[in-house]
This record gives sequence, structure tokens and C-alpha cells, in this order.
Amino acid sequence: MQKASLYLKPYADMAMSLTNEYDIVIIGGGIHGAAAALNAAGRGLKVLLLEKDDLAEHTSSASSKLIHGGLRYLEHGQFSLVIKALKARENLLRRAPHLVKPLKFVLPLTTLHRAQWQIKLGLKMYDFFSGKENLPPATYITRKSAAALFSPLNSNFENAFTFYDAKTDDARLTIENALLARQLGAEIKTHTQFIEGAYANNAWQVSFKEKGKRSFTISAKAIINTAGPWVNEVLRSFKLKPEVNLAWIKGSHFIVPPLYPMDNAYILQHTDNRVVFCIPYHGYSMIGTTEQDYTGSLDNIVMDQDEASYLFNIIKLYFKTPYRNEDIKHHFSGVRTFRSQNKVNSKLSRESYINVINAPLPIVSLYGGKLTTHADCANRMLEKLIPSFLNLKKDFSPNTFPGALNFAEQVKQLQLTYHWLPEEVLTRYISQFGSRTAQLLQGCNKLADLGIEVCKGLYEQEINFLVKDEWATSKEDILWRRTKLGLQYSQHEGEKLGSYLEARF
Repeated sequence: MQKASLYLKPYADMAMSLTNEYDIVIIGGGIHGAAAALNAAGRGLKVLLLEKDDLAEHTSSASSKLIHGGLRYLEHGQFSLVIKALKARENLLRRAPHLVKPLKFVLPLTTLHRAQWQIKLGLKMYDFFSGKENLPPATYITRKSAAALFSPLNSNFENAFTFYDAKTDDARLTIENALLARQLGAEIKTHTQFIEGAYANNAWQVSFKEKGKRSFTISAKAIINTAGPWVNEVLRSFKLKPEVNLAWIKGSHFIVPPLYPMDNAYILQHTDNRVVFCIPYHGYSMIGTTEQDYTGSLDNIVMDQDEASYLFNIIKLYFKTPYRNEDIKHHFSGVRTFRSQNKVNSKLSRESYINVINAPLPIVSLYGGKLTTHADCANRMLEKLIPSFLNLKKDFSPNTFPGALNFAEQVKQLQLTYHWLPEEVLTRYISQFGSRTAQLLQGCNKLADLGIEVCKGLYEQEINFLVKDEWATSKEDILWRRTKLGLQYSQHEGEKLGSYLEARF
């Protein structure tokens, strides 16, 4: 296995650095847990993050992959949420340019939904709240003035608006938060099940068990609970009564052959006053999301036929190309957690809610939260702990993420240095790893240096890097969260990767 030694040290450090006392234990390794670990470590605290599965394995990899202000929240009067999210969008476009990229949206107009003047006003507000961002303003278009954008749409659509938001890779954004947190001293433990917590010896005693290993108990001065839909279950494991009632909302997406060749997205108004996105996605079209009350198992969240039919119906309403169940290449679902307010799901506030139980020691629990505003959520959670840590730095905000260091200059250099790589492989590396591509390819001077090509375009060098440096342990971790190669590979190729991992690690 070539060059595995290049990446053994970080992996070894993760396995051997566990101590007995921490300032903060974070339970839950989705985007908000990873961001909280980064924020806490950046403020100088000793941090341990526990995730029972893979980073971003659940809700944080089941989003619409958008970094956006939330245009539709304006009509609900949630102006502060939109302003906050647009500011976060600006920051992420600057701090993670390899993962967060501008995306043009087309919003077709129809007489069955919001009036044109309402949409125009909303978009003007959206542009105003965006400030001086270098994204083009909203524009009114017609079938005559922008024929290509109307070409996939049914003939009854003659007018539309265009505007800009941004897209991302939600799982990789989570991983980059965790990578930077680790660089700043946080310890990240995946496949580690939190068991229970109790107050003793003036600290929280936190018990957990790593997969295949014995259980451990460590002490902490505070807990941050970012367990998503398991948030109240974690509180009960500390023998505490949750103070917030939950509402679970399931959202599903499916991926189908491309509806059109362009790289823009469409935002589709549905008859129930919701909107559905159609987004270019690794050579396919991603359609979603649904919004459905959920009371089922959190271990088996899948799209049902009612949700698929809901999405097929809106495709038929807008696009010339019809789709059926057999056209679905892949689908995914996640459960979002909201604070129940005895309202129907569409009326629930999308603002995150932070609950603090201070006695005997603080436990900060997050309810809700948007992918876009994950850093703001983390900052607000840490602010709740300022009374417990007298010398805590007032705030923390990373200048850039690991893969974004000197990104524009690095891209040119990478293209020159690794010209011998197949173009599609190097392009994928740069979009996934950004400037960390140089770390991935350290010591490689020709294609043979990448080792065995385990599956098409997936070499031993990359697999070793993902396992040793990015916490990957399974074929699913690699094919669906570290990369999106699962969309390209057959079941047989996936099994080849699984066999390789089982034999080598």
C-alpha cells in the first residue's frame, strides 16, 4: 500500500490523544457539532466531539446543498433570519471558495401562485439585504430574451426572474469544519456512541464507547448537545427532563438524469405554496425537498412513494421531460428538528433555538439550525458558556478553511504540477480538497505513484488519505460523503471498494 505512512500520524494522534478532562464535550458530529468544535477550539478550550456514526452521516448530508438566504422566509416576515443567512453566504463564498460556489436560479412565473409584483418586491429586498456582495442582481427575463433558460420548460411559461444564491457540498463542509477544529486542538471521535452522563466530582462524567473497543468515562465542565433529532434523548441520558418539545420534519430529495444541459438551478412554486428546487448535481438533476411530519425510526429514514409522487408532479407541471420511479438514480432523506409551537410544519420558525440548562453544570442544546448559518449557531452556543469560562475569548471566526488556503493561486499551480493526472480526476480533487490536493498528492510524480486503481478514477492514494486524514471507515463514507462517486459506480464497484477497505484497514 503505497505512501500510507504519509497519513498515519494524524490518524495515530486521533486514536492515542484521549485524556480524562475536557472543558467541553460535544455530542453530535453534524455540521453544527463540527462548527461548535471549531469555535470552541478557536477560543482556546479543550474540546472532545463524539459522533456515533460518520461525520455528517444523517441530516447534515441530506440537505438541498444550498448556501442561501432563504428567499421564501421573507414572506413570513423572518427578515433577521434572511439577513443573517445572507451575511453567512458572503462569508462562506470568501472562506471556502472550493466548496461554496455561486449558483444562478431561474424562478418561472405562474398565475397560480404568488403575484409577479410580490416576487419582484421580494427579490429587490433580497438584493438589498445582500449588500455589496459580488453576485449579480435579480433580473426579469422572458422566453424571447432568454430562450435557452426556457427551453426545458413547458410552453405555458413565458416569464421568469433570475437571481443568485450559492451551492455547496454539505458533507465536505462539515468535514472541513472538523479538520480545522482538529488543527486547533479539538479531538474528533467518530463511530463513538455516547452512553450516559452524570454529575460527580464537580464535573460532568461522560461515558462513551468506540466501535469495537471498551467504554471510557471522561469529565467535562460543559456539554454542547448538537445531536439533531436525538437532542432530547441525549438530555434524558443525563437524567434531565427536556424543556423543549420537538417537531420532526422529514425532507427527501431524489436524483434523476439531467432535465437540461445548463448549469443553472430552477426554483419551482408548488400549488401548496411551497417551493421545490431543481439543481444540477454531478451530471444529474437533484429535485427536492419535501416537507412531511415524521414520527418513525431515526435509523431508517427513506423517501416514501407519496414524497416521490409529490416531486414527480411538480416536474410534470414545469418541465417537458416526464420522469417515473425507475428513472430515480439515488434518493436521500433527513429529519430536521424544530421547536414545536403547536403549528403546522410549514408555519414553524426556521430560526434555530438554543436551550441552556445551567444546573448543576451547563448543557447547551441546539434545536433546528440551517446549514448556511452553522457558524453563527456555533458562536451563539459558545456565548452561552462565557459565564462558565471566565477567560474565554469573546468570539472566533476562521479566516479560511483548510482547503481554501491561497485557493486561486493553488489551482493554477496544481494544474501545472499534476498535468499527468487524468483531467477529470484532478478536477474532482480540486473541487473536493481544494488546496489540500497538494497534501493528498504529496510525493506523487506520475500516475503509477497513486497505487492501485481500486475503482475507476479512485486510487489507493486517495483512499488512504480519506481513511487516515478524514475519518472515513466504510465504502459509504467514501462514495457518498467524502466523494460523490457512488453516483457513477455500479454495485459491483462499490463492493470492490468495500473489500479493499476490509482487507487493508
